[in-house]
Amino acid sequence: MFIENKYYKWYLNIINAANTRKLCDDYYETHHIVPVSLGGLNSSDNLVKLTAKEHFVCHLLLTKFTAGNNRHKMLYAATGMSRQRSYQHRYVNSATYQRLKTQAASAMSESRKGKTYEELYGVKKAAEMREKKSQPRGPQSKSTVEKRASKLRGKKRTANQRDTMSAAQIRRDYVQTQESKDRGALNISKALKGREVSEEWRDKISKSLTGKMAGVPKSDETKQKMRKPKSEAHKKAISEARKAKYAKIRAEKDQACLSFKS
Repeated sequence: MFIENKYYKWYLNIINAANTRKLCDDYYETHHIVPVSLGGLNSSDNLVKLTAKEHFVCHLLLTKFTAGNNRHKMLYAATGMSRQRSYQHRYVNSATYQRLKTQAASAMSESRKGKTYEELYGVKKAAEMREKKSQPRGPQSKSTVEKRASKLRGKKRTANQRDTMSAAQIRRDYVQTQESKDRGALNISKALKGREVSEEWRDKISKSLTGKMAGVPKSDETKQKMRKPKSEAHKKAISEARKAKYAKIRAEKDQACLSFKS
C-alpha cells in the first residue's frame, strides 16, 4: 500500500514522536495513521494526537508515498485539509494550496477518464442524470446569446479541438429524437429570421454548396415545399433576378456580335 521512501520515514518519525510525548498545547487534532479511505480502522492503535501543523504535514506526506487510486484519495484529503475552518488552527500559503488543487484536479480527471455514468455514479443516479439531460432547455435571452457570440466571433478551432469534439460526438450514448431535431431547427429559424445577410456571406454559402447536391434526387417532401405558393414579394424578387440574368446574357451576345463584325 505504501512506498517506503524518505517521505514514508519522515511520516513514521512524526507519528512515533507524537506517541511518545505529551501535548503541551490545549489544541490538538486526531489523525488516522492508516487513513480510513485506505482501510484504516478507528481503533486506538491507529489513532494519534497531532498539532494542527503536524496533522497537515502528515497529509502532505501521504501524497508522496502512495500511488494510483490511493494517491488520488490522499490528494483529495490534503485538499480538504487546506480549507480554513473557524475551529481549526492551521494556515496554508497560496503556493501550497494551488499545487494541491492542481494535483487533485488532475487526479480526478485521470480517475474519470473512459468511465460511463453507471461506473461513476451508479445505475440510479446515471438514469436521473440522463433524464435531466434529455429535457429541453429553456430559451436563452438575447443578451446571453450575444455575449456568447461576441466571445466566439472571429475565433477558429484548432485541428486538435476539432478532433476532440468529433471523438466526443462519437462517444455520445444517446440518440437525438426527431422532436428535438425539429425543435432545434425551429429555434435556428427564429434566430435568423429578419437578420440582414451580407453579400459576402451569401457568396460563401453558395460556394460551399456548389456541386454538393448535383445528381441527388429531391424527396417528395422537398418537392412539395417547392410547390408552395410564393408571396408577391418573393415573385417580384424572382422576376427581377431573371430579368437581370437574361439582360446580362443578351449584353454578352451583343458584345460578341460586335467584336465578330469588327
